[in-house]
Amino acid sequence: MERKTQRTQRTQRTVSTQRTDTMDIRERRRHNRRIRKLKVLLRRTAAVVILIGMIITAVLLLRGCVRADRTIRREESVPVPTVSTANDTSQMTWVKHDNPDLEELEFPFNQMSADWGAGDLDGWWRYTIPEKYTKIGGSLPDLVQVYTYCLCRQQGIRYPLVLALIEVESGYQYDVKSSTGDIGYMQVNYKWQQDKMGDMAEKALYNPYTNIQIGIRYLSELSESFNTESGVLTAYKYGPSGAISRCFNDPEVTSEYAEKVLAAAERIEGELEHRESHMNTIRTEPGGAETSEEAVVPADTE
Repeated sequence: MERKTQRTQRTQRTVSTQRTDTMDIRERRRHNRRIRKLKVLLRRTAAVVILIGMIITAVLLLRGCVRADRTIRREESVPVPTVSTANDTSQMTWVKHDNPDLEELEFPFNQMSADWGAGDLDGWWRYTIPEKYTKIGGSLPDLVQVYTYCLCRQQGIRYPLVLALIEVESGYQYDVKSSTGDIGYMQVNYKWQQDKMGDMAEKALYNPYTNIQIGIRYLSELSESFNTESGVLTAYKYGPSGAISRCFNDPEVTSEYAEKVLAAAERIEGELEHRESHMNTIRTEPGGAETSEEAVVPADTE
């Protein structure tokens, strides 16, 4: 009986050991399968990461090449509108500047074709911007002034008014950008003036000549809807519908902004008239200059 019991116990231990070994084998197999799956997943993940890295690197290299190419092209030939003596300025002509007389100007002011004639400068006098604006980086080169003057004559907008608007809007800083996205001398907003820019991108507004052209065209467009300069300036600041809604009970549409620009325009106009009177006096005095010192921008040259 005792021997039978011992055999039974040995058999049970053997079976238990076999079961344990079987379970261990199965567990090891499961573990090995998990390890293999994990390795495959890690290899695939590494491949994806490497591929993404290569794509990002290629994109960055491509963008760098494109930017370098654009920079070279911009420095070689920046698209700038020329001044035509025709009345229609809806079409812009893009040229490469090659006038050696303008090389003293720095970029972007030297990117301009001075193709106006002597008669187009009649009545133009150099304006010196107040010192407080030059201290903050403001500037208005003679070439920009003449360009603005010619456009004002074409579009029927008072030249001192545009100078005053530039002063109030940007402090004569051609590259300033506001928190609302308004850019340049006349704080032109690409979103609202895109219809006047054709295929040009927003960055074209950092070109002082393009900026002024778009701004003056907008003033001319507003003058068809508003009868007074106050109304035009108010609409320039707040938009046509904004100007009307602000002053719907007042037939004379105006605003503090408009009054500020008009006051600056009156001051500038007085300074220009004083300069004209002074230069005319010099011409009429014995030994005075026969030609104005203001004619610094070349006219038609052979």
